[in-house]
Amino acid sequence: MWIEIAHDYREIKAVLNPFWVPSAAQWDLHVLCVLTHRQMESPLTARSVVYEPIYSVDASRRSALRAVSYELAFSHDLPENWPTFAERPPPINYDLIAQGICDRQSTPAFIHEWGRLKELYGRYIELVHHSERVLAEGGQSISGAAEGHRIQRYWYAHWIRQRLSTLKARDRSPAERELARVCFRIANGSLRPARPYNRQWYGRLLDERAGIAAEQIKGSYRNLSVKKLRELLSDARISERHLPPLRVEAFRLR
Repeated sequence: MWIEIAHDYREIKAVLNPFWVPSAAQWDLHVLCVLTHRQMESPLTARSVVYEPIYSVDASRRSALRAVSYELAFSHDLPENWPTFAERPPPINYDLIAQGICDRQSTPAFIHEWGRLKELYGRYIELVHHSERVLAEGGQSISGAAEGHRIQRYWYAHWIRQRLSTLKARDRSPAERELARVCFRIANGSLRPARPYNRQWYGRLLDERAGIAAEQIKGSYRNLSVKKLRELLSDARISERHLPPLRVEAFRLR
């Protein structure tokens, strides 16, 4: 029996890969970091040297992942809505299990902890090790944000604010035409794109006609509400230093 338990324990330890689960806010900041070409620090960088970050866009699955990570002693980050401290299950005691196997002593504490580890191992296999969907969700959330032109919206908001005080849609046309002209000239190669963003990035702000960029800002930007623009402008995570220039003359001719 003890030989089998020792074998199972070594196998479990070999499969378990330490991970942590970023919160929704931490992951969102990481997405902004990626979309701005690492112009800001990602909260994932330091911890990811030792622990693999695994993110789920589903809140209940994210909470389940956090619970497993905490109980397996990978992370101190607690799931939301967990029991009070007195009722909370402690992280697994690997030393107690290893010592019990070494001494071949089936104490109540060993039996309890060994049972917990096997149960947690099963949850780990289900949620992490064999779950391609969970592991892929992080990449999908970043690509989705990129497809949504998220950073372009920030630039649009700052561009409008520098020229208008009201932000009302009916007053934006002159500023939008100016922005469209800049993006159009970058898209057709007569202006250099301001780094780190490429020609395609600027082209995404423009309407397309027969698959060709037109000198007009897309309706998805023109239709942004005043409330949404204020939200973008008040987001302290993205400032002008993360965005392209807000002056036409800052863009250089090719």
